[in-house]
Formats: sequence, structure tokens, C-alpha cells
Amino acid sequence: MKELATLFAANHGGHIPASQTQAIDVALANAILLDIPEEQTQNVIDYITQELLYNLAPEPIKGKLECLLEELKSRA
Repeated sequence: MKELATLFAANHGGHIPASQTQAIDVALANAILLDIPEEQTQNVIDYITQELLYNLAPEPIKGKLECLLEELKSRA
């Protein structure tokens, strides 16, 4: 999933263009915990938290992001 690779690269000083956040949101909504490397856990937690805080995630996938966020927090 290139969308997740974009998110993972941002953890190392990369930048996520606003035009790609919706695709990243969809990829995360369809991801399972095993799709997220352990070293990316905090990066993904931070990303999802920001998306939810600012209501940037599309409504249909918001619940899936919230579930993944809880799974990631239990891993961290």
C-alpha cells in the first residue's frame, strides 16, 4: 500500500500533502494491526488522532479509524 508507505516515510521527516490524506485515511481504515509495523505505532497514532481531532477523516471511515487507534494504543 503506497499510501501507508507515504505515512511511514513522514515519520522520518517526510511530508504528507493534503491531497493524499484521504487516500491514507482509506488505507488505514482497511488496515489491520499487523499492517502497521511496531516502530510506526506512535506515528500512526499521532496521524489518526490529528485526523479525528480536526474532523478531517470522512464520516464513513471515522469509526474504523477509531477502532484501529484503540488497537494501536493498546500495543504502545
